[in-house]
Amino acid sequence: MTQTVESSERGARNPAGGWPSVPEGYRASEMYRAVSDACYVYRYRDLEHNLWKFGWRQARKRILRHGALSGEWENRGHGELRLRRRGLEVRLDDGTKRLIGWKELQEFVRARRY
Repeated sequence: MTQTVESSERGARNPAGGWPSVPEGYRASEMYRAVSDACYVYRYRDLEHNLWKFGWRQARKRILRHGALSGEWENRGHGELRLRRRGLEVRLDDGTKRLIGWKELQEFVRARRY
């Protein structure tokens, strides 16, 4: 006995066929600025280079290889950020927090280079 799934059920949650890269309530410019700041702050871990050159899983391993993460919030004037094992945690000026996962972080890095 086979079971069929109707095509209308597949995209019921999001008819566009994918999840938006920046959720509602967050401007794309804020996220790009946060990723740019993170690339500057964590340049000693080669954050941008690893995310650009390797897949996000291998880049994560290479970045975390440099030692334990401090867990302290870094500030460059546009809000605070810190690198975690789960990704980049951003605290914007209005007090909202957002976690950018490694895969999404890689997409932002690749989009800002070219």
